[in-house]
Amino acid sequence: MSRSFESYRPTPARLWIRYRPRRWPGASDLWTDWAAGTLGHPGRGIPELPVDLDRGLADVLYLPPVEPDLEPHRAELAAACVAAGTPVLLQRRAGLDGESVDGATEVWDLLPALLDGDRPELWEVPPGAHCVWPLVAGLTEADEVVAAGLERLAAAGADVVQAITLELSAPAKRRLAEAGDSQRFDRLFHAPRPSERDFARQAAARGFGSFLDRPLGDGSPRLSLRRRCAGELRLAADLYYRLGRPESESQKLLRAARWIDREDHDLAALAEEHNLEIVDWIDATSRGVIEELVGGGRSRLVASLVDEYTGAGA
Repeated sequence: MSRSFESYRPTPARLWIRYRPRRWPGASDLWTDWAAGTLGHPGRGIPELPVDLDRGLADVLYLPPVEPDLEPHRAELAAACVAAGTPVLLQRRAGLDGESVDGATEVWDLLPALLDGDRPELWEVPPGAHCVWPLVAGLTEADEVVAAGLERLAAAGADVVQAITLELSAPAKRRLAEAGDSQRFDRLFHAPRPSERDFARQAAARGFGSFLDRPLGDGSPRLSLRRRCAGELRLAADLYYRLGRPESESQKLLRAARWIDREDHDLAALAEEHNLEIVDWIDATSRGVIEELVGGGRSRLVASLVDEYTGAGA
């Protein structure tokens, strides 16, 4: 599998991506590579995965955009992965590509819309859409750009707008600059690094969620609960880091999340029998998060951390 896929540590900041195909015919126009946090690269060939799709993958598989004539191949591949129980993250771009795939988590890349805001169709995401706003210093983070874009997304009925700050090489910046004027070139190379938290505050003030839920795939209830619990713990750890909490506390949450992802335990049974307390890998804070999720609720810790991060509770 290592030769077929690039592997990543799944985090909320990178949309929970664990795998992406090592060879992939990416679209030739401008798009955001969510796994690497940079500008996407074009490629050649036909979308394919050299694995037994009947077995599925244990974690999120990211399928970037392709050329329009290859979209049916990507959709067919995504559907086969979904049927095998793989959580699939399918990158979509309004007005440019895509067949909807039942069961896949479809997330909308706003880079084309931000580069060509005068085309209304690029903002026409479906109601309830999850969107990624790429923060590019000097290009997409200005208050007036954010305000206008969020207004359009609110009119479309989007639900989540998550920011990802892009790390761009000099060639990538030049590629973006070619699509604009000389002033864009200067801004791209000299503007200060944008703040994801500032963006999240603006998005939350307009009622948007700031983080994509971890895609669960079509697994058993036991597997789905494990993925959900580990995802909430990873999000809590990420927010601890963003808020400047002690690293030791963040590491405890990550340790519990890794244990849950790695071991095939029945968390509901462990919680019901009060055996979570004797698991060395689970501290008291993590145990509280798990017990709330096992009970069918949401984590109060995560909710409070999100409110603090976005200012929603202020």
